[in-house]
Amino acid sequence: MLAFSNNEMDLLLLPPLSPDLNPIERVWGMLQNRLNSHDPHPRTARELRDILPDLWHEIPQEQI
Repeated sequence: MLAFSNNEMDLLLLPPLSPDLNPIERVWGMLQNRLNSHDPHPRTARELRDILPDLWHEIPQEQI
């Protein structure tokens, strides 16, 4: 372990993209795939904000 800066925080020497450390990345990918296949594609920030919760809730809990 290494001391982090002057705050004396201990860090684990693990790879930064370890799947165990970033489980949400896989879920973001599933959400992105659903968004890419959604028809019609959202064209404004408001449309995107309105559709994302629906797409999120469509992801089965078993996959999350």
